[in-house]
Amino acid sequence: MARSADVAIPLSPGEASGVLASPVEGAEVLVVDDAATNRGLLDRTLRVAGYAVRCVPDGPSALAAVGERVPSLVVLDYMMPGMDGPEVLARLRATHPALPVIILTASDSPEHVDAAFAAGADDYLNRPVNPRILTHRVASHLRFDRTRREAREAQANGEAIDKALEEASAVQRQQLPAVPQHWAHWQASGGVMAGDRIGGAVFSLSTVYIELPIEMLVDVAGHGMAAAIVASRVQSELKALLERHSPADALAALDEALGTAGRYACVAALRLHTGSAEIVNAGLPPIALVRGGDVIASVSGSGYPPGLVGDARYRATVLPVKPGDRIVVLSDGLTAPFGHADAIENPLARLALFEEGPCAVLGASDWEKRLGAALGDVPAKLRDDATVLVLERDG
Repeated sequence: MARSADVAIPLSPGEASGVLASPVEGAEVLVVDDAATNRGLLDRTLRVAGYAVRCVPDGPSALAAVGERVPSLVVLDYMMPGMDGPEVLARLRATHPALPVIILTASDSPEHVDAAFAAGADDYLNRPVNPRILTHRVASHLRFDRTRREAREAQANGEAIDKALEEASAVQRQQLPAVPQHWAHWQASGGVMAGDRIGGAVFSLSTVYIELPIEMLVDVAGHGMAAAIVASRVQSELKALLERHSPADALAALDEALGTAGRYACVAALRLHTGSAEIVNAGLPPIALVRGGDVIASVSGSGYPPGLVGDARYRATVLPVKPGDRIVVLSDGLTAPFGHADAIENPLARLALFEEGPCAVLGASDWEKRLGAALGDVPAKLRDDATVLVLERDG
């Protein structure tokens, strides 16, 4: 297939000041690309952002470089002669399972996306690469890797940490809304299964002063204590914003409040009307409108997840609904294990959401069983926080 070079011009130090995410102190990025032009552009972009950079031209050189000194993160080209990116990544994962790796490619083929993530990629960016997106993604993965390592070190402290996590998990479950809930014309329910003992995914159901139900689902990158803290903050801030603003304006305000110094959060916000639903999807899998056992419409992402790049803008999609319709919001913990993160048909079927009869009358224990059954054949290492939110128009 044809190759595409990185044609975006890297930022100058003056342009980068105050714009790019602060790098993790002492972080080194290994760039693997067979094209000298691409290596030069990536090298300059990352150095301007504050990183130490090593560049190599092929897979064998990359494996040798990691063997000599393990970098903080790898930026890896997909299409290379001889040993391609997924093969390099598979070999790296055998010895360095937690090393953050971002795949770069000119292809948006679903097969290439699947192959990259099956090999163990942490992220996937298309060429030509936007330097701001690249540097923010690098910073985000490095912060997450640092948090993950710190959490693992903390867990080594023993039983006191284990007990604290169990208590935090119990508190988090108690903070989820009681389900099911029923309002005029609508009923709602949902469930969460944390990828670890405590997760970074939550949902919320409430009615504002004008008596229009508002719902949200928040899925923070990663899982564990750090993700749970961010999710709690995002949930609290977004709930307050939704009481004063439209869903689109509320997410824009949340993005401004989060900035780009912390973790980003994939968010869906919905406002329900008698015959329609106003929906904004920022980074979650497509939100499905199910009628008569089929997905008749879906709402894909309309903007970056709040906190990822800053200064994001969002638009709402209004779906007309009829009595008996079902709106389903999923986190990627329910889609990614079965293929592409945006493929919703399989998880909807596994959760029995195509079947007739109301689902939004289910309680928390019912959803725990459904989520457990849906993910029963997924290996533990592939599991992330799995969340489902179901809204049904009364028939």
